[in-house]
Amino acid sequence: MKDLILPFCTFNTGTSITCPSNKNIYVVAANAGFTAEGVAIAISAPISFTVPLKISTSITVATAKTIFYYIAD
Repeated sequence: MKDLILPFCTFNTGTSITCPSNKNIYVVAANAGFTAEGVAIAISAPISFTVPLKISTSITVATAKTIFYYIAD
């Protein structure tokens, strides 16, 4: 059985989040819309996801300090 290592959550400091190779970005909460996987995600009010939103590519067109996320496999 694999050791359980809890991911570290942070918020975006810039207008994009680069997804490392062979990893995913998991969005836990957001206060504004952003573009991910070529799709603009409109958010009109702060949202927190019960299950983190898994994104396999970089996040672009984001407002700084509005996305709470972690990176994992």
